[in-house]
Amino acid sequence: MDKDLIRSFLWEDVMNLGFYPGDLKSKKKWLRALLSSLREFWDISEHQEGPCGKEGTITGRIDNSHFNIWLKFELRENGYLHVELGHIDGRVLFYHSDPDYFVPQLSKILDNKQRNIAIGESETTDIELVLASCMFHPREHLHIVAPDFDHQARIGGGISNPFLYLFHLRYQLCPIPQKREAEKGRLLELFRNAIYSNSRINAEDLMAQP
Repeated sequence: MDKDLIRSFLWEDVMNLGFYPGDLKSKKKWLRALLSSLREFWDISEHQEGPCGKEGTITGRIDNSHFNIWLKFELRENGYLHVELGHIDGRVLFYHSDPDYFVPQLSKILDNKQRNIAIGESETTDIELVLASCMFHPREHLHIVAPDFDHQARIGGGISNPFLYLFHLRYQLCPIPQKREAEKGRLLELFRNAIYSNSRINAEDLMAQP
């Protein structure tokens, strides 16, 4: 099978198995696990704010003292994501994922009958490439020019899944190179096992420490 098609199946599996928590309660649980993981993963003292909200809108705030930055996020029931990323010296950027505008849905063009073939022919390097494209080094990304900000942090663009976007920030804003490298290995093993067993990843395992 063509490598691009194999990797498309793997991409879809990563999304489905890790980044679609389901109903509002599950989304809050997923976000709570994300926020709770940051203190140890980033080696910071701050306790993060949230998630909170009702009627389908969830909000939260994240502070990262290493880079002197903060993030506020708003996730709406229809999947709309608003992230405000600021620096103590002034506002840096806004990020929006707006489901009112079209993006191709891989699940609609992939033949599910071929998934098992694609997974059977996949190699670890294929999963590595997909994970890199999803979160470690997104193809479209920006570098934030601000005091103390790490050039190795790549803030991805074109990420339409709100949960993937927030999770990729968890990785990108980690200031400890050894943890970032260890996290790559941990997530590769986690997703490889999930893909080959076709099993969803719970939030606690996804947010575990490397």
